[in-house]
Amino acid sequence: MPITTATTLTATAATAATPGPAMPIAARVVVVAVLLLVAAAVLTTAAMSRSGRLQRSGRAGVRTPSALASDESFAVANRTAAPFLVLAGVFATLAAVLVGATGLRGSGGVLALIGCGVVVGGLLVLGAGRAERAARLVLSAQGRGGTVSGAGDRRH
Repeated sequence: MPITTATTLTATAATAATPGPAMPIAARVVVVAVLLLVAAAVLTTAAMSRSGRLQRSGRAGVRTPSALASDESFAVANRTAAPFLVLAGVFATLAAVLVGATGLRGSGGVLALIGCGVVVGGLLVLGAGRAERAARLVLSAQGRGGTVSGAGDRRH
């Protein structure tokens, strides 16, 4: 009996350590494509933020009330957020590589993908928070006391 119990435990442990089946190829292609589109959008926005090519009247960039209050606060907010966007784009790209290379075998792969998503989301939120503070500092320097009061100054 001890041999049978040890053999059963060894077989059970080996089965638990074996990863599950890979994600079907069609699903893998879709997930990788979505992740790469997200990465491209975030990295493009980061590049435009850094270079000052984002328009306050456009759809991309930090869109908080303080950032939208003036052209200068918009530019500063988006330059402040740019490094966080770059990191988020890199993590989204890594997630795409992870899915493409592994097919998310087992629960570890799924957890890694979820972890990448949490990191990307966290970086975007952190960048927006830093950008909001930077925009408020600009407004304060402009004599607005860090408040958004010039609704007529907005261009959408």
